Amino acid sequence: MKNFIKKGGFLFSFSWFFLQYPVEAATDTVSNTSNNDAIIVTGTREMHKKIRDSLSPIEVLNNRELLETGQTNVTSALAQLVPSITQPAVGQFVAAPTNFVSLRGLNPNQTLVLVNGKRRHNSSFLYIDGFADAATPTDLDLIAPELIDHIEVLKDGASAQYGSDAIAGVVNIILKSDNHGGSARSQIGQTYAGDGLVGQVGFNKGFKIGHSGFFDVAFDFRHQNHTSRDGIDSRTQRHSLKVVGDPMATRYNLAINAGYDFGNGIEIYTTDSYSHRNSEVNQVYRTADRFPEVYPDGFMPIQKLSENDFSASLGLRGDNALGIHWDVNSTYGGNFIRNDLDKTANLGLYAATGSTPLSVHLNNYSTTQLNNTLDLSKELALPVIYSPLTLAAGFAHRYETYKTGAGDPASYLYGGTQARTGIIPAVAGSHSRNVYSGYLDLSAHLTKRWQVDLAGRYEYYSDFGSTLNGKASTRYDFTDQFALRATFSSGTRAPSLANEYFSTLSVGPDSASGTLGANSAAAKLLGAVSLKPEKATNITAGLVYSCLLYTSDACRRIRRCRSR
Repeated sequence: MKNFIKKGGFLFSFSWFFLQYPVEAATDTVSNTSNNDAIIVTGTREMHKKIRDSLSPIEVLNNRELLETGQTNVTSALAQLVPSITQPAVGQFVAAPTNFVSLRGLNPNQTLVLVNGKRRHNSSFLYIDGFADAATPTDLDLIAPELIDHIEVLKDGASAQYGSDAIAGVVNIILKSDNHGGSARSQIGQTYAGDGLVGQVGFNKGFKIGHSGFFDVAFDFRHQNHTSRDGIDSRTQRHSLKVVGDPMATRYNLAINAGYDFGNGIEIYTTDSYSHRNSEVNQVYRTADRFPEVYPDGFMPIQKLSENDFSASLGLRGDNALGIHWDVNSTYGGNFIRNDLDKTANLGLYAATGSTPLSVHLNNYSTTQLNNTLDLSKELALPVIYSPLTLAAGFAHRYETYKTGAGDPASYLYGGTQARTGIIPAVAGSHSRNVYSGYLDLSAHLTKRWQVDLAGRYEYYSDFGSTLNGKASTRYDFTDQFALRATFSSGTRAPSLANEYFSTLSVGPDSASGTLGANSAAAKLLGAVSLKPEKATNITAGLVYSCLLYTSDACRRIRRCRSR
């Protein structure tokens, strides 16, 4: 749980399994073998690539490892298991419900999240509080944890391979593809401080479709109460400030992963998810003298967010087209947020008219992404190199939209409502862009012990132009246990549409502050210029040592030791 590590707490959990085979056999393939022998699909276009042979640093975490952390969301589990992943201990204000990861200390916008190797859409809300300023990260809390088989974390720049947002690395979430068996799990816990009660329950079940298909479904429910980690309010000498901490949130996730093999190496597959979340976020307490006519004891506005999130992916792949492995996919996803404010007041409106609503609608935010991809790869046997050359190429089109909706007039007229003001119609609007890209990737063992991987990617954005990125990786294995590897790459992160057009105004007890979209007319009057892509150069090098240690327990489990 998010506050257990920092604040301490207790956690009671129980799990049960309904399986069509013994528990030992139900363990996924990643946990039944050495982690060094796990097959990876992230950071490489080669088939059957093992983690111990990777040219880049990568972590593989299976479902059991994630569950054994005792965390009730994926983000906290990753932060506990992977040292290079961090998340804020507590959030504050509007974007606090969003659960994101920061890789290698960089902004969460610079970590690309994939699901089954396909780009996942980001949140529609721009994070404007805390260390993730200006981020519109992908919310991992909206991916059903019960359906996750394992997660691959690539800790290296990969813009040349995957495009924008992969400057810090890639988190690739691989879902279960079982045609039988299942599991269920429930947890409940609370901090020692007496707040933050969390309850979670989830299950997944696999079904067989015909002779060679599978249908894996998962449902997850999670509720969390408020936590507060504020100090004494100097105005009241009490704990009247309750803005630093976790919001109250109730979340439902439903997801499926399915596929059918037609034979001859051709398979159709789909991954679909829907999530709904209600959140209540505390705002700064207003003292009793602020509006005694209605709130004689003072008041604390509460921001209420209702969020819907979906993703639908459909693809067809095969490997019998002249020896070419091909994959055609279309993925459409979106995030939609309704933002309201309760226990508030518009003091300017009250002074002018003698009345004010105590609850208002502030705004709506929505973002969608349509990703269409074609990936091709083929192994070519060449006489001058040790192994076949893996030649991979691909093309992609992405259509992105971002929309903001205006709030009630009472939320912005006469100075607006306390804590947050609504979006005015002049700022609200709908925006979109197209992104086209193509990549080329070459990889091979030039000798038995020397590997090389070269990749390049071109992207064109309809709103600001083109980018070109490259990556060169090499690895030399001096022995079966000891190797040296290095990577040089360039990276690009394009500004999101929310970065370009998001606007908001916050009204504090004694001040007001706001954020203007860089492309808005108001910002340009103040001297703002249009945003440009972030560019990065990544250089990594490391030593790799791996060994296998066999234990004598009943399961003959293989443990790994590894250093980099």
